[in-house]
Amino acid sequence: MEVTRAEVNRNFTKLTVSATSDEPGAVLTAFAGGVELGQLELKGDRYVGRFELNGTPVNNVEVHSSLGGCAQRAVPFGNNSVHC
Repeated sequence: MEVTRAEVNRNFTKLTVSATSDEPGAVLTAFAGGVELGQLELKGDRYVGRFELNGTPVNNVEVHSSLGGCAQRAVPFGNNSVHC
């Protein structure tokens, strides 16, 4: 699994997350600051989620797979996805 994109708007009220997974049927769930944001939706060959935030700055996004595995990416300037 890899988090390919994690972008937040200027006032930290909207977060967009994209991820990929090699495991068919995986359910991917996004977290920020230890809070579950929700599930990503499978669109073609990638998973995408758009989430509302409360205005608190977000430094990292983690995506957890229902099949085991986790990846994280720094927000908003992270260039690499890393496994957690």
